[in-house]
Amino acid sequence: MSTRRFVLISAALLPIILAGCGFRPLYGQREAGTNAALSKVRVDLIPNRVGQELRIRLQDAFDPTGSQPNKAYGLTVRLVTSTYSTSIRSDDTPSRNNFDVRAYFTLIDLATRKPVLDSNAHAITSYNVLRSDYATASAETDARTRAVTELTAAIQTRLAVFFDQRARTASADAAR
Repeated sequence: MSTRRFVLISAALLPIILAGCGFRPLYGQREAGTNAALSKVRVDLIPNRVGQELRIRLQDAFDPTGSQPNKAYGLTVRLVTSTYSTSIRSDDTPSRNNFDVRAYFTLIDLATRKPVLDSNAHAITSYNVLRSDYATASAETDARTRAVTELTAAIQTRLAVFFDQRARTASADAAR
C-alpha cells in the first residue's frame, strides 16, 4: 500500500475513531450552553496594570459584543508577578529577564454566592535587557502583553471546559 493511500485512509477514519472515544473539539460546533455560560461571567476588578489588561482581555474573550447584561457568575482573579534575570553580562548587569505571572482565579455562582471552580494559570515570558532604557521598557511591555495573552487563553479554556463538562453532566442527568 502506498504511503499516500495510507494517509488518505487514515485521514478519513480519524474523525470516526475520535468520535468513538468521546472526543469533542472545544472551540468547534457544540452545545450553545458553553458559549452562553462564558458570556454570563462577570470579571471583577483586578489590581495593577497587568490586572487591568487581563480583565479587559477576559471580558472581550467571554462576551465580545457585551450583549449579555445579566451575569450569573463572578470571576475573581489574584495575580502574583515577578521579574528575574536569567542571563548576566560580564559587567554584572542583566541581559535577559523573565516576567513570571501566576493567576489564581475563583468562579463564583452569583445566585448562591458559592465558589464553583478554583484554579490557576501560569505564564512566563522573557525579554532582552538592552543598553537603551527605552528599548528595554518596550521589550518589557511586550513581554507583559504576551503573558496576559497566554493567561487569557488559559483561563478561557479552563472555564470553557468547566462549563462544557457541567452542561454534559446536566444533560446526562436529565436523560435518566
